[in-house]
Amino acid sequence: MRKTLLTFIDIFIIIFVFGGLFAFGYIPSRQQPTLVVVLILGSVVLVILRLILQSKARNSEAGGRDDQQ
Repeated sequence: MRKTLLTFIDIFIIIFVFGGLFAFGYIPSRQQPTLVVVLILGSVVLVILRLILQSKARNSEAGGRDDQQ
């Protein structure tokens, strides 16, 4: 379940990055700063979400215990 969710998030990160690069040439220059901000924030949020889910998956594989004491 978590691996499919991580794969899904990876696909969205790829869409955000490459979609932004391809759309860069087709969107008028007045709207490009907004597009850049949305793509950067979206990518950062997705990467943080992926790291959180990956660490939770690692903790559950380790027997459900936290490494912190």
